[in-house]
Amino acid sequence: MDDCASIDEKVESGRLPGHLYLAKSEPGYSLKNPPMAKQNTEIRMHIPPLGMGTWGMGGRFEKDEGNLQQSIDALRMGLQLGFRLIDTAERYGNGLTESIVGEAIKEFSRKDIFLITKVSREHLAYQDVHEAIEGSLKRLKTNYIDLYLVHKDNPAIPLAETMRALEDLADKGLTRFIGVRIFSDEV
Repeated sequence: MDDCASIDEKVESGRLPGHLYLAKSEPGYSLKNPPMAKQNTEIRMHIPPLGMGTWGMGGRFEKDEGNLQQSIDALRMGLQLGFRLIDTAERYGNGLTESIVGEAIKEFSRKDIFLITKVSREHLAYQDVHEAIEGSLKRLKTNYIDLYLVHKDNPAIPLAETMRALEDLADKGLTRFIGVRIFSDEV
């Protein structure tokens, strides 16, 4: 299969994992023509092989402080054992999960941790994306995100508007890479 094969062909053939991460590499790309589908485009993004998900830490969609210290301890233990990727989202625990991650990583070198967080589908309008990342950065106690993903598409908000906002965030250095997690077939 050549480098210009469609994303659908790559997913069906198993060449791409179930979660597709798109990295920003140059101006002018789009989801319909992502960098990985172009010839002579090389994308280098090192994603650590060991990672920790945070769903349920600090609640699911509502804040729940019942497992606060256990969650911090679990993340710190994972980092001590060599896990270097943490995947979270602004929606998890209604923001509390990101605060848990921020507390857990403060004793570690930030450059050694690959942070993924996701913007909620309710926050995909241009200004909302900017406000969402500022909230995430504050809760995570960091000045940048390694990979900032759209959690799920929102048909009520034009994709071009969301992507323009994400590109601005990358240009400002607030996130190193941008991408999507779940998108409907209509996009």
